[in-house]
Amino acid sequence: MEDKETLETGARAAFSGGFTRVCVMPNTNPPLDSPESIRFIIEKTIDLPVKIFPIGAITKNQRGTEITEIGEMVTAGAVAVSDDGLPVQNGQVLRYAFEYAKKYGVPVINHAEDICLRNEGVMNESPVSTRLGLPGNPDISESVMVHRDLEIADYCNGRIHVPHVSTRKSVDLIRQYRAKGHNVTAEVTPHHIGLTEERILDYDTNAKVAPPLRSSSDREALIEGLMDGTIDCIATDHAPHTIEEKEMDFINAPCGMIGLESAFGLCHTVMTNAGASSEDVIQWLTKGPASVMGWKMEALEIGKLAEIVIIDTKKKWM
Repeated sequence: MEDKETLETGARAAFSGGFTRVCVMPNTNPPLDSPESIRFIIEKTIDLPVKIFPIGAITKNQRGTEITEIGEMVTAGAVAVSDDGLPVQNGQVLRYAFEYAKKYGVPVINHAEDICLRNEGVMNESPVSTRLGLPGNPDISESVMVHRDLEIADYCNGRIHVPHVSTRKSVDLIRQYRAKGHNVTAEVTPHHIGLTEERILDYDTNAKVAPPLRSSSDREALIEGLMDGTIDCIATDHAPHTIEEKEMDFINAPCGMIGLESAFGLCHTVMTNAGASSEDVIQWLTKGPASVMGWKMEALEIGKLAEIVIIDTKKKWM
């Protein structure tokens, strides 16, 4: 929706945050579910200040039923496949996605959420949700789907990338599968490592995201997962909305939070306080995502093009 963000404004937000490459998810209008739509994004963004890589939809119109022409989309320039925030509930459809994506060397990224277990939940299911009188989304809505997706990926010997992990149970599952040598990567968001469900105590709709902000224990597990290598990288899950939408009541306000401009500052503060180095944080925001997507990071050499960001770690802003 252009009243929320355009390719140009999104690219400028990324540029302001120090990013030189970003992936655009297929939840556009119309969805990125065809080779033509993939080519359109590439052609439309060629002159923007950051390099934009399209991710193609797993299913047509992101409806979760009919698989897209994954091979043709990859040939056109798609770097992965995902239905973004609409999890593929049909296991057989997801199996097809893994099998096709494997042939073309791209990862499958499935929003890990069992929508039946989520029910009408709008925040983490916990004593906090009870106190606020808001319907809760239990942590098992994520971990059950993570387990299913890992099993299907393992059966197909496919590449799975688990997006925006938010629960301790999911981190434990990913750690177990990685220990067995499975081809799995995962990410966390700045807001999930920086905030907890307590941020919603005043019904702040800016903190309404999907998956929801979880408990302090979950947040600690995400940080531990980054530190021990269970989680590969940090991705913003940048999702802007209009002021009018976010001023709605908590039940009806949309999920999503902006994150491109503030990602490094937030992540650097949180993770260095947890014992990580500045170099670690930079790697989680650069080399980590590049490795997941299969991008080669060029060495910094005379005569070669370079992607350089200058960071003042002492500067503060509000």
